[in-house]
Amino acid sequence: MINCYIKNGIMHYDTDLKVIDNKEFFLAIDGNCSDDYYKNIINLYNKNKYDFIKDIDDYISIYLYDKNKKELLLITDRIGAKKIYYIEENNIFKFGNDIRNLKIKNKDINISI
Repeated sequence: MINCYIKNGIMHYDTDLKVIDNKEFFLAIDGNCSDDYYKNIINLYNKNKYDFIKDIDDYISIYLYDKNKKELLLITDRIGAKKIYYIEENNIFKFGNDIRNLKIKNKDINISI
């Protein structure tokens, strides 16, 4: 489970996934990954920027926030087995892998699962 939001460029999160959260990056991966896989994702991003996405061929979703650039990459596998849901509300960008945890306040949206 991962639930996140970004407000004023600062990442806030609640997750049971392994996370790298240092001064440069926030990285969480929903999928079965080793510590080396996390390091490899950051190295590929630093080397190839967005081109690293084409090299990912696993059933995973990646949540990568570059704190220096204030850029967020939400990446899911090619067939969408690992879902990512998101919404922007009141200048807060919310995202996660469970739509029920986004706590949408707009009464006109009806979500049934």
